Amino acid sequence: MGLLRKVAAVVLMGALLTACGSGEGGAGPAKLTIGLPPGEDSPEQLLLSDTLRKLFADATGREVEVKRTADYLGVVEAMRGGHVDAALFSPFATVIGMETAPIELLLASKGGTDPASVIVTPKDSGITELAQLKGKTITLVDPASATGNLMPRQKLKEAGLEVERDYKPNYAGSHDAVGAAVNSGKIDAGAMNYIMYHTMLEKGVIDGSKVRVLAETGPVVMGATIVARKELDPAVKKAIQDKLPTVWPSDPAVLKTLGAAPAKPDAATVAAAKKVVTDLGIKLESIR
Repeated sequence: MGLLRKVAAVVLMGALLTACGSGEGGAGPAKLTIGLPPGEDSPEQLLLSDTLRKLFADATGREVEVKRTADYLGVVEAMRGGHVDAALFSPFATVIGMETAPIELLLASKGGTDPASVIVTPKDSGITELAQLKGKTITLVDPASATGNLMPRQKLKEAGLEVERDYKPNYAGSHDAVGAAVNSGKIDAGAMNYIMYHTMLEKGVIDGSKVRVLAETGPVVMGATIVARKELDPAVKKAIQDKLPTVWPSDPAVLKTLGAAPAKPDAATVAAAKKVVTDLGIKLESIR
């Protein structure tokens, strides 16, 4: 199944997170529910959830609950159903989501200078360059993941490799799952977030002597985003947009996981992020 159909299938899933309720229509709920896409079960991710809960509470003055979904577009579907009010999100999942659901982009962090993603293979695979991935299966994160799918696919396309035609994609669901799969030596190759890859190396989750980096992508054009459902109380959206950057933490350990403070994105940055999606042949209007 191609990426487009995988994304469409996720968008058409039944509403997720039915246990977490929000107010209907434009009224602001007493409790805000903040969505997070999938991530590893680690102290860093727990810290991220706790930090986001406090940030949104400080910015809006409301009680906040943080919910993690099974996949990136699970957040989109939950927002479509009114079960999630706002979310910390992937830049490219954001531009896809804005075409498939009533989602509003409030804030975005700047694109980085480091590579966004790495494409790696087990050393004993015998693969030493991207061209050798033709006919292989590449393990990716999620169809809507910026650093776990779209950026690596763009790099593979530059090398003359088209998804489905030249290689088969397999989606593991999270960056740590890709890392574990590569480390096991049981897959042809995998692609994941550059920072998470190096974090897993530092922790010993990935044995650097067992893997080979085939390529690194360029940096992301737009970093993590803060999105909200359009029907959320305008006063709450304004509080998030105006106040969230001012209460952003400065602790380097927290920023390593959370990222730098976001700001209101300019049109050129959003257009550049959308271009990555459209350059890969994803017709946004066809996955509404």
